[in-house]
Amino acid sequence: MAHDVNRDDFIYEHDKPVYVRSYCRIRFGELENVRQHFRSYPTC
Repeated sequence: MAHDVNRDDFIYEHDKPVYVRSYCRIRFGELENVRQHFRSYPTC
């Protein structure tokens, strides 16, 4: 995974911290931007 660039950020949605991991990876010769959201608070 030498082509993967990982960046861990904290963004705020509705004044609540949301853990976001966005990275770019090479798939089938194309640059794919993947953005995953990990909520750091319980969603009740």
